[in-house]
Amino acid sequence: MVGKASNPHMKAGQILGCDVTSAVSVENLVDSFVIVGAGLFHSLGVGLKVTKKCWLLDVEKREVVDVDPYVKRTLSLIAERIDRARRARRFGVIIGLKDGQTRVHLAEEIAERLKRAGKEVIKVAVREVTEERLSYYPEVEAFIQTACPRISIDDITSFKRPVLSYEQYEVMIGEKRFEDVYPSCRRL
Repeated sequence: MVGKASNPHMKAGQILGCDVTSAVSVENLVDSFVIVGAGLFHSLGVGLKVTKKCWLLDVEKREVVDVDPYVKRTLSLIAERIDRARRARRFGVIIGLKDGQTRVHLAEEIAERLKRAGKEVIKVAVREVTEERLSYYPEVEAFIQTACPRISIDDITSFKRPVLSYEQYEVMIGEKRFEDVYPSCRRL
């Protein structure tokens, strides 16, 4: 089975970093997933968003990789960061400055909601969301970034403080359940 892409510019079965719709579209029709690619990036994205087993057929290393251990570790790290952010009093809301990642309206909405909840908020605009750039804000206990959702997954271990994506923020404030954002935790 090859899934249907969400975007007319994508080919059937194609997966982008933050768009695994083609996999989710066939989840009820398959027993497991085989992602053909190089490295864990795309297979981890699928593994987090589906409840079925995922395998990576790594064409560069010429090996088959069980994605579950990486998904489990990532889920654990994400849950821990969300929990730490829940206890934070001072937040930084990050606006990405790269093309396609500048979502000022969303950042404003998050900042206002945090303020209404009694949190201190500063807005940060950066081209690259890195630990080095965030180190200029030592007073901030947790960040919510509106740039790319994969920053809060793939770079999670490089940040000393929580740097949540919008979906992770929604879990933090109780608007979404962790298992709805990351369905894989229902199986693992």
